[in-house]
Amino acid sequence: MKQKENIMKTRDYQETIIKAQSKFMTNNDLQRGQVYSPTGSGKNVCIDALVSEMTEGNSGKKICIVYPALAMDKQTRLKDKSNVEFTSFQDGVEELQHILDTTKMNHITTTTYQSFPLIANMKFDLIICYEAQNMVQRDCAEVLSLIKSKVLFYTATPITKIDGITSVVSMNNKKLFGEPICDIKPVELIDKGYIVPPSLVELKVATDEYGMAVSPYLTVAHAVADLKARLTKVNNKLLVSMTDTTYFDDFQDNISEMETYTGDIDLYTIAEGEQVKNGKKLKSQEHALKDIAENEKQCVIVYCDTLGEGIDVPGITATFLMLDYHVHMSKPQLVKTVERVARPSQEDMNENGEVIDMNNRVKPSCYVYILKNYEVNTICEAFIEGGYGDSVKVNVDFNTNESSYSSVQL
Repeated sequence: MKQKENIMKTRDYQETIIKAQSKFMTNNDLQRGQVYSPTGSGKNVCIDALVSEMTEGNSGKKICIVYPALAMDKQTRLKDKSNVEFTSFQDGVEELQHILDTTKMNHITTTTYQSFPLIANMKFDLIICYEAQNMVQRDCAEVLSLIKSKVLFYTATPITKIDGITSVVSMNNKKLFGEPICDIKPVELIDKGYIVPPSLVELKVATDEYGMAVSPYLTVAHAVADLKARLTKVNNKLLVSMTDTTYFDDFQDNISEMETYTGDIDLYTIAEGEQVKNGKKLKSQEHALKDIAENEKQCVIVYCDTLGEGIDVPGITATFLMLDYHVHMSKPQLVKTVERVARPSQEDMNENGEVIDMNNRVKPSCYVYILKNYEVNTICEAFIEGGYGDSVKVNVDFNTNESSYSSVQL
């Protein structure tokens, strides 16, 4: 079933964020602020509104937007603005400074967290940090004190604990990050159907000494078969999160065997610098994401890169955490990975972006597959701390029983 395109009106909680942004910009006593809003809530809509407010009827405004990956700047409507010019910055500080000093137009600089330290001390009218939890990492945190401009930090998952490895500062540090100017809780959006609640499904399969499924590709195949039984009105797209690319070739080499359980599928493996569909390389991640979005078949997308960092993957119906999140993920990272698939199906929404019928949705939950040896309580705690309340459901019984797993030698 083809996903229809919606042109949504601004929602009530987005209006709350937009008003908070405007108030922040007019308050000369505030230099830094934070905006908390769940993944899938449309933070881009709010950022677009802020940029429009700053640039319409004005000239010479200078804005810097920091992304985890430059591919994310293609998800906004900012480049449709005729009164704004753009520079994508990776290096060349002097060249960028010359552009900012000489241009008479409104100007937006887009960059990544990797390159941002080079220009953090430049003067902008506003710096927007998208997926701002990245700022707690050592390379970025060291430049926080150098920022002279007004700055807004947008995140769905604020990092408030310091572990000394992935985080060296806390977003509770008001001197570095400012106060939250708006805090939208996921449970508020779940109640109105703007995002769907997580539903955990445990898989009982044989695992090796490291806790990995003995046969990852067959385990995923059975998850797809189970998902087809749960969500029957959509062509499912399962997003599989892995630590590295170790098993990627196994997936690509065994599509036919997987299809004995799943039926016809398209299988993508996506890593930094390499995207493969059904054994054939695709030219870029942007091309792969576009292909996935337009694909009307069942899909499995196995990844281990920035798909978990704010990049929108349309039509995803479920995720499989095929990694030891105790080792590889903090609780906020775990929540963010799952929130990638918490967006409702567009088939459930009307042209204004409102749910047509809360009691009859083609995607009432975002299913989260985990291996049996993982701790369900830890995942539930992560979502409670992330503002989901008691909305997380746990499906302990997996449709395929233990004996049938042994029969296919998982």
